[in-house]
Amino acid sequence: MTMAVSLNSSDAGPIVLLILIAVIIGRRVVLMVRGTQVRPGRMFAIAAFYVALFGLTIASSFNELPVWTYVVDIAVVVAASIGATVLVQKRVVVEWKDGMWMYRLGALIPAIYLTLFVVRLALDLFVLNVNPFDFTTLPSPAPLTGTPLVIVVLVDVLFAFSTGLLVGRTLGVYLEYRKFAKAGPPPGAVPLPGAGGGPSPPAS
Repeated sequence: MTMAVSLNSSDAGPIVLLILIAVIIGRRVVLMVRGTQVRPGRMFAIAAFYVALFGLTIASSFNELPVWTYVVDIAVVVAASIGATVLVQKRVVVEWKDGMWMYRLGALIPAIYLTLFVVRLALDLFVLNVNPFDFTTLPSPAPLTGTPLVIVVLVDVLFAFSTGLLVGRTLGVYLEYRKFAKAGPPPGAVPLPGAGGGPSPPAS
């Protein structure tokens, strides 16, 4: 299979989705850097969205890649999640502020994810001529070989790595929050209604 660059009107949907995701990630980055309330339900929902987006993106070329590449991708996601969980627990700042639990974290992990998602989507649209979000067209049955295969496998591994980082970020923040929340707010602090300031969050 040869690589060819092309763009048509059907690619507008993924590009709009990319812009939307960039806006969402950008907003989350600003909140995390400044400090945002710990909301486990929302955090895990966002992490699940990223995992689903990763699965949908790599599945768009399932007929073009060997099965072993997907096994590698899953292993990378798991390994990156574990590593990021440990790292985030050391770097995240969890504090009681304004009647609620807040956390602050740097923007490196979301920036890595967004960059690699753009690269993977660009490969689908402009190199493989595949729209990963077009469910009306079947993927090409022709498997990738040579340089195209190497490029796609490498980018998928990096994308899997960044997805694992995001999952680990969520787990790291949550586990660190649990340690503080179990001890309860500082003496005399009054939690806001629904702010999660009780003595202990529910067990996961």
